[in-house]
Amino acid sequence: MRIAHISDLHMRWNLEGTSELPQRRSREVPGILKATVEALQDLKPDLLAVTGDLLDYPTWNPPPG
Repeated sequence: MRIAHISDLHMRWNLEGTSELPQRRSREVPGILKATVEALQDLKPDLLAVTGDLLDYPTWNPPPG
């Protein structure tokens, strides 16, 4: 069985500004993720595990209380 694992995408495309830390590339994640998915299609894994934090910041308003 072939297992692929991607983790901690930390997408935050909709937030204004950029991180002061250059190693944080969260605005680039959508493009990186697209390239990753295309590479994974060639590998033909039997299972893809997506774990960790998908978002850095929620883009919705949680219900009060």
